Amino acid sequence: MKNKLSFITGVFIYILLAMILSAYDNKNMHTYINDAITDAFIQQMPSDPLLKNYFIQPNTTIKGEGVTAPGQLTITEGTMNQTFKEWVRHGGYSADEPEALQAIRHFYDPKGLDGGKHYLTDFPTGLSLVNPEVDILSWALEYNGAVTTGTTGINGLTSLNSWEDGKTSFILAMQETDGTKQDKLMAHAWRSLGESLHALGDLVCPVHVRNDGHPPGDADPLENAIRGIGYIPSNPQDYWDASLINSIKNKDSIRQIFHSLALYTNENFFTNQTVYGNGVGPIKPVIRPSKPYDLPYARETGGGWEYVPEEFTFYKNFGNHKIKMCKDRYYFGGALATNYRTASAYVDLDVAKSQSQVLLSNLIGIAPEVMKRFLPEMTISIDDISTGAGKIYGSVNITRNTEYSTIFSYNSNVTLWNYTKNKSIQVKATNGKFEASTLSFSEGDEIIAYIVLGGLQVNSEKTKAGGSVLQEFIKKSNDFYMDLSLTTATFSNGITQGLSVRSEDRSEINWDAIQYQLAAQTLTVSKNFEFADQWSKVKKDHAMVYTFSADFQKILSAHIETRDVYESDASIATWTASFDISNLPHDTYFGSPGVEGPLNFSRYNIDDNNGIRTNLKNFKYRVEYYWKSDQTTTTDQVVSIDLYNAPLFEKNYFWIWFRKT
Repeated sequence: MKNKLSFITGVFIYILLAMILSAYDNKNMHTYINDAITDAFIQQMPSDPLLKNYFIQPNTTIKGEGVTAPGQLTITEGTMNQTFKEWVRHGGYSADEPEALQAIRHFYDPKGLDGGKHYLTDFPTGLSLVNPEVDILSWALEYNGAVTTGTTGINGLTSLNSWEDGKTSFILAMQETDGTKQDKLMAHAWRSLGESLHALGDLVCPVHVRNDGHPPGDADPLENAIRGIGYIPSNPQDYWDASLINSIKNKDSIRQIFHSLALYTNENFFTNQTVYGNGVGPIKPVIRPSKPYDLPYARETGGGWEYVPEEFTFYKNFGNHKIKMCKDRYYFGGALATNYRTASAYVDLDVAKSQSQVLLSNLIGIAPEVMKRFLPEMTISIDDISTGAGKIYGSVNITRNTEYSTIFSYNSNVTLWNYTKNKSIQVKATNGKFEASTLSFSEGDEIIAYIVLGGLQVNSEKTKAGGSVLQEFIKKSNDFYMDLSLTTATFSNGITQGLSVRSEDRSEINWDAIQYQLAAQTLTVSKNFEFADQWSKVKKDHAMVYTFSADFQKILSAHIETRDVYESDASIATWTASFDISNLPHDTYFGSPGVEGPLNFSRYNIDDNNGIRTNLKNFKYRVEYYWKSDQTTTTDQVVSIDLYNAPLFEKNYFWIWFRKT
């Protein structure tokens, strides 16, 4: 596809501008930088809790649109087939295409020194040019079409590969089931990410954050120093500013990250025309001498600065490293004067190479965080595996965050892989949910679900196929309710009344922790709760142990212990209870995994028909009051229960309630 860009005059001027204004070199240096960033990101993924199940497939290629022929005013775009890393690399290259038009958009002054303007105002005069009046943060990060000021006329150019454009393609790819269309969307997403990383790389180039257009005759030394050469240290963490890296990771938005990096570069490094400080005399910048950037400020000593006379060089400490900041040697002084130093100072290739160690290392420290934020936060889970029913249920969950704040769900392909037998099938998720009944598996097989988007693979944890539906439901139940209600209980004070030993339902009271442990046929459930308000404090500790038959059709035994404590200003009341039941029948009202049945509890009347009456043993119930005013205690406990003479419409009963809420 040929992308024609309108122009009227000044072709030579544009070509000249592209040569003097572009940061580094998009064919070599920016691609090298993006490769280094990608390698650092991939290396960090396994240790990041949010990315530990994310993987980059190194050899998977996807087809999309890229720049096939560069140019100053026009470019040719066509189909390219590249890997994830190659598309990100390509974005480092394509962000400068067409070179003449892009060059003057790649500046951002975080200080807004010229009347609050962040775009390039140190603009060459007399060249009949229209300043696009757009800074690189707006250009690289905003939605297509959002940047309009000054972008018409001779400099007309539309941003199609911004950070937001790439995220939009990512979201659309998550809804697309056609492989060809999905690949094209993801290729655009990765290319847009690469162009954003190119912009981030420009922010560690001082001329691009200090409003220094470096016109003909003053090409930037840093760009020349590292153009086409790899100067990222082999151990960048030794050079980067740890406080900067950590602070940036806590920024809310991607724009804040870009701004913070630009501000750091602006306040810590000179360009050749913006050196400011004091040496043999006041050092004033070449451009805007009456309005310099306050920082950095060169000095011979103090504040981490040191001047080395033998080298005519100002150094500054960055951590454990001394970095060359500028020089003030007067090369022709030997013929004209005895003083070889000059009141002005400059940045040469030697200084720029020294500075690049810190600048590029900071980039490598920050850029993986940028890549991380470009990826939606996704969790793939296998929610249920039913060996009996031969079904697998799962979900793709998306967490909303600052970068992906809109509500959307995954509606594309999911691969289910029997890791044990190395067999797989593909299913489609709808609103993030998927299920399958055609993958062959047996009890104990490990199953993984994963999605692939443009070479990015996101896996679930391995999940073992379980046994019966009832076993699986018990394992995954997230609420449990137990209630033994007796109509006739006699206390030690002589009173006969009804009572209930219960473990409240989660919908009635917000239990902080319900712990389940199923070992073979023994299920242990613990419910613990603490609550306090202006009137009282409540603490509940309930423990229940059930032993099931091998087929889970009977509860062979149940042991229950509860302790409830209520404390007010006047008293502390403590209720304790415990009992055992053996050989409980089991009616199948648990529901099936992923589906709640019409009834999700088992209720037993305690009568002669089911044997519970004769199998309820060791019942204990005790109530203790402690009166704070006189420090006295009263105690009452159940001395007998009558399971035979319940009122006609008030039966004794025992409930067990497992459920998914």
